[in-house]
Parts: sequence; structure tokens; C-alpha cells
Amino acid sequence: MRYLFLFLILLFVGNQHASAQIEGQFVRPDTVVTIGFLSFGSAVGMSGDIAVSSYSIPNFNTVWIMDNIAGLWEQVDTVEALQEDASQVFGSSVAIDDGVAVVGGLSYSYNGATNGGIAYVYELIDNAWVGAATLTPGDVEGQDEFGISVGVDGDVAIVGSHKADASGNDNAGAAYIFRKSGESWIEEDILLPSAMDTVLTGRLGWSVSVSGDYAIAGGPFELQGTSVVGSAYIYEYADTAWVQAVRLVPDQPTIIESFGSDVVINGDVAMVGASGADNGTTVAGAVYVYNRIDGVWTFTQKIVASDGEGSDQFGRNVDFEGDCAVVGAFNANKAYIFLNDGTTWQEEAILSPSMGES
Repeated sequence: MRYLFLFLILLFVGNQHASAQIEGQFVRPDTVVTIGFLSFGSAVGMSGDIAVSSYSIPNFNTVWIMDNIAGLWEQVDTVEALQEDASQVFGSSVAIDDGVAVVGGLSYSYNGATNGGIAYVYELIDNAWVGAATLTPGDVEGQDEFGISVGVDGDVAIVGSHKADASGNDNAGAAYIFRKSGESWIEEDILLPSAMDTVLTGRLGWSVSVSGDYAIAGGPFELQGTSVVGSAYIYEYADTAWVQAVRLVPDQPTIIESFGSDVVINGDVAMVGASGADNGTTVAGAVYVYNRIDGVWTFTQKIVASDGEGSDQFGRNVDFEGDCAVVGAFNANKAYIFLNDGTTWQEEAILSPSMGES
């Protein structure tokens, strides 16, 4: 369903709560040079037994498709940028859902818009991934970085443009909805904060997700006074238009909460990562859970790591499907599995790389 994170389940799992076995590991066979955090796997996504992974640095305009065949993960295809631009950072974001993949290229330049950004849609046709559409916003400007984040659910795609000035304020940000109509993907709407919520440099669209008639976009740089608190906005589709349903903010934010570091929505449940949140003892990060109850999005739980430490950035990435959620703690070099017991989300396991890399 979503673009970033369930692929981490392929890493080694084990802690005091539960044990699990590594399922597989995929390493690019032609990788010669690794460039720190920009190496293979910088953006990943998974849908069923198909995974996508990028090498999102300039001049590596290829995304790899892997398939779980008889229990082994194998590279089965690649997709390349549909427009030539070596510096577009193709693969800056990826998403996949049921035979449709979306790939962002946030530094693509065109029509005089330097680093305006771009995104591409690929569809699985006759066992091959084929370029289906090039997505660009109708109001692109330079440095918008459209494609910083992407999401897809069926025939609907969402693309973040976190530096867009669409609301009239510099770097306020925006998210764009595209819908497949016939064989074409058409821009359907622009998601912005309501007029009363518009703020400077919030950078809405840093993170995005879509599920059915609901979409969510995060703006982790939104200021409250001098504090970088952040926010997230949920939109609902009704009568051919997307309408802001709610603006989400934490009740007691820290100075650098970064609420909206990542967002995911699936049905009547939404999660918002806040990589600078207070987890009860230190500013280690948290994930806020919201449920749609009687038509109202309601805060229900704050998820934290059992062993969280300062600057872990727990919540920088989050994803879930059904009753299983995975949360990344970037600086801790860990990810955490949480299971929903029907009432609350409980930590089940801690994941770490099997080979010990940083």
C-alpha cells in the first residue's frame, strides 16, 4: 500500500519481546561504490510479494523491482526515468500498490523551473513494468521539489511538493492528487492548508499517504512561536473535491517536535511520526495514532520505543497495514514492530541490520 517502510521486515529481527527469523536480503549485484546514506535502499516500498528499491543519487536513474519467488527475493525488473535528466534524483521516493508504482524525482528541472520536481507512474502489464505516465504539477516553480514524497492506492496517487508556494507563502508546501482516467493520470486536486491554518515554511508535503477517500500530508517544519512543532492534515474526498477534514498537532510538543516527519493512513486509522517528540524520558521521538470515530479523527495513542534514547529519531519513518506497524529510529539504527491487540499498539520486536552496518 505504501512507499517506504515495510521492506525493513527483510532485516534481522530479535529482542526481549519476540524472536523472528530473517526472511531474505537483497543486494544489488552490480553495486561497486557505496556512498554513505545515499546507497542502495534509500527509498523502499512493498506490496504483496513485490518490493521496489532505489539508489536515489544523481546519475543513478534506475529503480529495482524484486519479487519473492519460492521464498527467495530476486531482481526481476528495473524501471528508468521517462524523462532525461541525470541530476533529477530519480528514486528520491517510491510507492507501490497492486501493480502500480510511483517514483519521485525531486530535482528534475523543466520549463525554467530548476529543481521543480517530477514523478512517474509505472504499471505491471504482462509481467513487465511499463512507464504509464509522467506527473507534473500545473503550477510548478523552481525549487518546489515536487516528488519529495509519493503514495499510491489503486487508481489514486499523491505527490508531495514541500517547497511549493501554492498557498501564497514561501515553502508552505502542497500535495497533489492524481487519478487514473482511462489510460491517463490526471491532476485532480491540490491539497493545501485551509486559509486559517496557512503558515510560513511549514513545508506541507514532506510526507504523504493516500487510502481510498482519505489522504494525509505532513509538514514537520511548521513553527509555533520559535518551536519547530510541525503538523499534519487529513483530507477527505467528497463530491469530486478533496476537503480538509482536520489539522493534527500534538498537545504538548517539544521545542523540535518535527510532527509530520512521516505519515501513513489506511482506512480509518492514521499515524504521524514525530522524530523529535518526548518519549517520556528523553527527546527520542514518537508516533501518534488517530482513529476515525463517528466521523471524527481522534487521537488514541502515543507510541514510543521501550529503549528510546535522545536523538534516536524514532518516528522518522512509519508504516502499517492491518494490525502490524513498523517504526524506524534512524539514529538508533533500529526499527520496531508494533502489533495491535484490538485496543492498543504494543511493541513486539526490535529490528536491526543482520550485518551490523551503520
